[in-house]
Amino acid sequence: MAPRNPHLSARERQKIETRQRLYDASLGLFQKKGFDQVQVDEIVKVAGVARGTFYLHYQGKEEVLQAFRDNVEEGLKKRLEAIEAPKSIDELLLRVTQALLETREEPETVRDLVGLAFRSPATHDWKESPQIEPISRWIETFQKQGSIRQDLPPNVIGALFIAGVFGFLIGPAAPRRGRRSAIDQFREIFVAGLRP
Repeated sequence: MAPRNPHLSARERQKIETRQRLYDASLGLFQKKGFDQVQVDEIVKVAGVARGTFYLHYQGKEEVLQAFRDNVEEGLKKRLEAIEAPKSIDELLLRVTQALLETREEPETVRDLVGLAFRSPATHDWKESPQIEPISRWIETFQKQGSIRQDLPPNVIGALFIAGVFGFLIGPAAPRRGRRSAIDQFREIFVAGLRP
């Protein structure tokens, strides 16, 4: 639920609460039935609002999913920015892995999220994503120290690592058992490829 702001009018609070109800209803249905199976009529029924109200807040289901993506990305960015002084690239990537595992949502919803990212026109270069920036700073530090290869851009290294871990979390072949072990092996292989 949206936090109460004493400076908002009752009408403004109502608008925020209605948008949140639509968002929550949408995500619940996306998780239960899958994005493509959900109709706007179902969302408004669960949220307890009229169909027109949905379109006052969102242009379509894709915009709700985009809001979800933005929330997941913002949470991930905060966790990545909180990483303090890793001593090695392996320690950095271990902490990145932990941050990614903490952001893991319902697999079906995350698959839809990734699908939306590929269906929608790119709003920014994937290598310049705000989530990559905190990792890139540390990678650049390790490159300057000479502990990892210097021939690859730091943002590309960070983006490829995140994409690889997400692949293990949401891909159709993602192992249900031993997932963490598989991710750890991926990280070890990735780090080995970064050594000078």
